[in-house]
Amino acid sequence: MHDTGEGIIVTDPSGVILEVNPAFAHLTGYHPEDLVGAPVSLLISNREPPNYYRRLLINLRKTSRWEGEFWISRKDGSSAPTWLTIDSIRDLEGRVQRYIGFFVDISKLKIAEESLHKLAFFDPLTELPNRSLFMDRISHALSRAQRTQSRLALLYLDLDHFKDVNDAYGHQVGDQLLIETARRLLSQVRDVDTVCRLGGDEFTIILESITQSSDASLVAKKIVDSLRPSFFIHGQEIYAPASVGIALYPYDGKTVDELVKNADAAMYEAKDAGRGQFRFASGAAGKSSKHRLEMEALLRRALKKDKFVINFQPQVSTGSAIFGSNRGLVGAEALIRMGDKDERILPPDRFIEIAEDTGLIVPMGEWMLFQACAEAKRWAETGRPIPVAVNVSQRQFEKGVVVQQTEAALAASGLKPELLKLEITESLFMRDLQRSVKVMQALKEMGVSFAIDDFGTGYSSLRYLDSLPIDILKIDKSFIDRISSNQENGR
Repeated sequence: MHDTGEGIIVTDPSGVILEVNPAFAHLTGYHPEDLVGAPVSLLISNREPPNYYRRLLINLRKTSRWEGEFWISRKDGSSAPTWLTIDSIRDLEGRVQRYIGFFVDISKLKIAEESLHKLAFFDPLTELPNRSLFMDRISHALSRAQRTQSRLALLYLDLDHFKDVNDAYGHQVGDQLLIETARRLLSQVRDVDTVCRLGGDEFTIILESITQSSDASLVAKKIVDSLRPSFFIHGQEIYAPASVGIALYPYDGKTVDELVKNADAAMYEAKDAGRGQFRFASGAAGKSSKHRLEMEALLRRALKKDKFVINFQPQVSTGSAIFGSNRGLVGAEALIRMGDKDERILPPDRFIEIAEDTGLIVPMGEWMLFQACAEAKRWAETGRPIPVAVNVSQRQFEKGVVVQQTEAALAASGLKPELLKLEITESLFMRDLQRSVKVMQALKEMGVSFAIDDFGTGYSSLRYLDSLPIDILKIDKSFIDRISSNQENGR
């Protein structure tokens, strides 16, 4: 025990240290007399979570042996990585009498592992993540964006005329320019964002969970502006502006390859346009990004400045309707419209999808409920209590706010709940039937009725209707067309 190079410690069953060898004392920096009689918890570092040690004890008591990595706390407050093996010494009746721990210092092994990891995943010049780590991080970022239905931006950056710097001043100056560029890039992004060097003078930046698509252009502008001032390297004043391409998930691509390809193409468009600037993804994807950015800004402005209007589409009983009169009128559906910057009225097919993607549909839906309820109340006060139908989005259900929004709209307007009908699409309840039913039942308890709109355009399973508290089924024309054209569909 005293001659071995391994650190050895002996404790009683309660964890009180009984004996240590010189190698263990050297490993920890303690004198043996400082350790004997002390609790073994003295050696526990804060490098591992508490449940790590609980699992260690559970496993040791169950199997009489434990082996694994253990960060040991030293006297000077530092911690050292060791490989620890613990054996239990039991008496003839199987009761634990002693625990013996064998510690092997693996500090050099850890340093070697870290060096190999840096070589494999980090650029040795700038110390930024390299292409391998970039692919791993963007794949994970894309998975998170898909799971949380959030947005992601990929910026692809290339220094303008970098080859000229290398040719004029040599690779040593060129390398230092890349190092300084990396520092400026890191200063312009959040800690949660990832800056990578793919090779040469190509860099990428992954922006996660951006709240607005325009956030990507703001970052790109900051980056372009930060690289415009000159660099002073080895006594030389060097200008190295950058061209940046931007690809947005999900608009410009839904896979890593698509995002990289489109961001790279956008970067070359920025170069062709005069360098030292940024561009969104090219082609149809770029047009889509630009349109969505402009429409998102328009939606936010419309919400802020009350630029939405409601049109009411009458619902009539065909058997008793008379043209030019309100006879046969059984209800009205509220339809949202938006005024643009030129005061033109835009139909919902121009902005609803973007409102859904950005989450703006939630405050828009609330505005719709308040306005529709207020108008229906005015109708009722004139002696024409006409039910009003309001479309409710999937986002309002997912956010769990539709119950509160409806309750508030009814309370503010004084409208009787039986005069309000909420319309949902079949895709809404297909995503989470149990949750949808729960929300719908809470609304039904208020006295509100429900209609399913566009039935027949999705899964169209009648067996789901039994479990839904609906009052009206609005069947899409395409569903009826299939029935009339196929005898079996009509059965």
